Amino acid sequence: MKKYLSALASLVLLFACTPEENKPSGSDEPGGGSKTIHVTGISLDNPSATLKEGETIVLVATVTPDNATNKAITWSSSSDAVATVDNNGKVTGVKAGSATITATTEGGGKKATCALSVEANLAPSVTVEANHVSAISAVLAGKANLGSTVASDLKVGFQYSKSAGILPSNSTTVEAMDADANYNYTTSITGLDPATSYYYRSFVRQNGQDTYGETKSFATKDVASLLETRDASGIEATKATLNAKLDLTDVQYKSLAYGFLWGSSESALNTDFKCTEIKDNAIAASLTNLSHNTPYWYKAYVKLDSQIFYGEVKTFTTDVVPVESVSLDKTEYTFHTIGNTLSLKAIILPYDAADTGVEWSSDKEDVATVDASGKVTAKGNGTATITVTVTTKDQGKTATCAITVAQYVTGITLSSTSMTLNEGQEQTLTATINPNSAADKSLKWTSSDEGVAAVDQTGKVTAVSKGSATIKAIANDGSGVSAFCAVSVKHTAVAVDLGLSVKWSSMNLGATSPTGYGDYFAWGETSPKDNYNWATYKWSVGSSSTLTRYNNSSNYGNVDNKTEFKDYNYEDDAARQALGGKWRIPTRAEWTELKEQCSWTWTTQNGVDGSLVTSKINGNSIFLPAAGSRYGTDLRDVGAYGNYWSSSLLMDHPLIASYVLFGSGGFCYYMSELDVSRCYGFSVRPVSE
Repeated sequence: MKKYLSALASLVLLFACTPEENKPSGSDEPGGGSKTIHVTGISLDNPSATLKEGETIVLVATVTPDNATNKAITWSSSSDAVATVDNNGKVTGVKAGSATITATTEGGGKKATCALSVEANLAPSVTVEANHVSAISAVLAGKANLGSTVASDLKVGFQYSKSAGILPSNSTTVEAMDADANYNYTTSITGLDPATSYYYRSFVRQNGQDTYGETKSFATKDVASLLETRDASGIEATKATLNAKLDLTDVQYKSLAYGFLWGSSESALNTDFKCTEIKDNAIAASLTNLSHNTPYWYKAYVKLDSQIFYGEVKTFTTDVVPVESVSLDKTEYTFHTIGNTLSLKAIILPYDAADTGVEWSSDKEDVATVDASGKVTAKGNGTATITVTVTTKDQGKTATCAITVAQYVTGITLSSTSMTLNEGQEQTLTATINPNSAADKSLKWTSSDEGVAAVDQTGKVTAVSKGSATIKAIANDGSGVSAFCAVSVKHTAVAVDLGLSVKWSSMNLGATSPTGYGDYFAWGETSPKDNYNWATYKWSVGSSSTLTRYNNSSNYGNVDNKTEFKDYNYEDDAARQALGGKWRIPTRAEWTELKEQCSWTWTTQNGVDGSLVTSKINGNSIFLPAAGSRYGTDLRDVGAYGNYWSSSLLMDHPLIASYVLFGSGGFCYYMSELDVSRCYGFSVRPVSE
């Protein structure tokens, strides 16, 4: 339609003119008319253009030759969905995408095109300012503005170039490897030229279409910001330190090497000293074995990936300076661990003196040794003097350091880490000091509560009153090493006077109150245990026929004809061993006296069943809990019966000891009526003379 409208307009113009004025020159018409001038070409003022959605641009077409007979043009778009064009070359962006605008001449069908890119009003690709810019690298940043649907072929990245007019053909394209949840992305680029302007733009690629962000620029820093050779320092007769600034701030690289090239002339920097450490943006190289009073030249270098940069060439000259004095960085030192080391430093003045060779020695190598570098090693407790002597032409200058070796205590092991004592009882702790080579093995003993348990400076602990306390042994050598023992003090039983031949304890052995059951003991054993039978009995070898103590019959093992604990000085009397003093297990006769001179009443005290035993002589009383008994691992008859040992062995049967049995039904006293073995676990009620 556009083509026909254009032709019609041409005819109107043709007929509106005078015949002579409008005859085409050079016509080939018969009769001698003017000849037709054919179109040879067409061009557009913009071969490419970028529009936002809704923006317009007018493309201007130039038809050649200028005097062509028919200069009419037809305009078209390859995608009206992306951009439209009217008869006058006015292009309107419809939606983001790419389209080709074509201008076609009616005469000759010549064509010219404009590659058009339509961007969304919200730019899909946003270029962000570059950061971390160094002399050779930078970090480019961009953001992708994406809708709710993201294409599976999404790619983001950058194009950069030294040219302000960035095109894919004149730039380097790099893709960003990762983007955050908001599609912000960055890419590090390296291998740039120092002190150079670069231009870059971000891109977003979706569905085969590239959308570019705004073109931005940055300028790399000059080489001096990266590397600078500095003056040498520490120049002496045979050594010097080369220095350079190496600032890698913001520099992006994969491989790195740096150091100095140096030599004896400016044109022969042929010795490479590779450095391994950058400290405070500086590198240094310590040169040794240099010649006295000699000039040297050097320059710093850094190799970043495949790029290498050099600093300015500088020079220094070694000197010859005599030693005036020598001193040590320490004049005294104390080791607290044998085997530890100390590196002494010899300070030679002036600092640039040439002859600095020294020798080290110790006057007591059994205390401390020193090697050729000044490293001192502690060998044994004592004192020693370390001497450094200048050995070159400035001989005779010395300095000393007084060394003391006093091995610290590293550990204290106590003979017990916990103990339970009765009031008034004493027990001595012994301490093992580690290491054996400790210089001072003395200890300070303390108690956390002297009102519960006191301790003297020999480690003897005295139980004062019921409660808990911690005994602490502290090394006196200043090491702070200590060890602890937890002490529990039980309330001491009260000796109750019933007007009888002995006083009776107010509570069972092992109990903490008059109604407590206390511990259970096999006859002749001084400690409670978990299993009570002949296999575990202390005075047998696994059976009732292998007795080793308290036996008057060869039928039952070793014969010693002992029947009372006093026969072995009460060492098998549980009461004497636990309470000390004159406490002991009552004899058969003393139990008989308690039975006959007291009244026995079955009762309950503090929820515990037992017998209240009241003296017929003075009215005082004691309470005997019905604690039951133990055999094997079983606890029997608790609350129903009380079973209490006497210290007497039955004369006619060494397997049986006298004991007392009582229950709710009344008092019973067994001597030989029942076969009750010594291996049973019964209660013990101590008496005191």
